[in-house]
Amino acid sequence: ENAGSYEYRVFTRKIKPLKLFEQNKSAAKLVKILLEVIHNGKHCEELEEYLSSNRVIYYYESIRQTLSAVIENNDESKELLKQFVDNVILNSKNEEVVKLALIMAQVLEVDNLEEILNIFSIHNSFMKSLNMQNIMGSFLLLFT
Repeated sequence: ENAGSYEYRVFTRKIKPLKLFEQNKSAAKLVKILLEVIHNGKHCEELEEYLSSNRVIYYYESIRQTLSAVIENNDESKELLKQFVDNVILNSKNEEVVKLALIMAQVLEVDNLEEILNIFSIHNSFMKSLNMQNIMGSFLLLFT
């Protein structure tokens, strides 16, 4: 499969999108796993496994909303999630986890977000993730 072609088919609705309640359910499950990883030191295998069958492109807006609600009054979780994002962006070889980290970076207001996005936009697969975020509200313009 060409890099980004799956995401393109989802984004252009050539693949059936999830219903809103399915998106919210998937996002809640994902964030629950993510919080277990950051708070309990669980290994990322469960997260990677979940993302392999529940790609973020299906429910990225629900992920953003769920994460926003979690970090709203929880500075400890916010800082741990920022550390997770930094670690993933620097070290992960799993594309879906990196895509999740890119979505999280926006919600967490990561300092060097524009630089991170510029680097990842070079690869077609991540470009599709970035394009979906651009469409969700002129993503890059918010951080320049």
